[in-house]
Amino acid sequence: MDADLLVLKPLGVPWDTAAAFPVPALTAEQVLSEALKVAGNETLLVHGAGGTTGGLAVQLAALRGVRVIATSGPSSTARVVQAGAAEVVDYHDSDWPDRVRELTGGVGVEAAVNAVSGGSADTVLALREGGRMATITGDPPAAERGISVADVYVRPDSTQLEELCLLLGDGRLTPSVGAALPLAEAATALERAVSGAKGGPVVLRVTSGRTGT
Repeated sequence: MDADLLVLKPLGVPWDTAAAFPVPALTAEQVLSEALKVAGNETLLVHGAGGTTGGLAVQLAALRGVRVIATSGPSSTARVVQAGAAEVVDYHDSDWPDRVRELTGGVGVEAAVNAVSGGSADTVLALREGGRMATITGDPPAAERGISVADVYVRPDSTQLEELCLLLGDGRLTPSVGAALPLAEAATALERAVSGAKGGPVVLRVTSGRTGT
């Protein structure tokens, strides 16, 4: 591992949380600050806010004073509101992009992030003309109505990660961990991760015979 890519784990943060944090946190940060350049006076749509990356995008945007409209399932609504979403729309409703437009006076949001596999085509419908969209699922929609589209893949960035870890250590970012499994169950962990099992990231615990940790 390149030492320049490492940052210190915040004191008091469980190792499971620390292990699951960097990739979704950096993805959310790079979407908001680089791909979308979201400003505090704008309205941001986060499609898929019930997931780990989407949830962190909501939290980061809300911390910066951005009005967030989010989509999630009913079981995640309370958690997404707690994360900072001003309004939450049920993505099971096929007309949810119309509901988002209604919440913005009929014009649509200035910026949107899609965190749902296959969800980009619906997300773009909720954007205003000339808006900005980023997707993290590798399915960017065709450009239309002057909307700019970014296909975001996370990259290592220790400076960004250090700043995010400060927020994690202060309790201002609160990611979830879906499961922590022993190394002997690596196959099960991989299956859960690939299938996108609900509940958050899957962490593998590697036990050292010398330290017992």
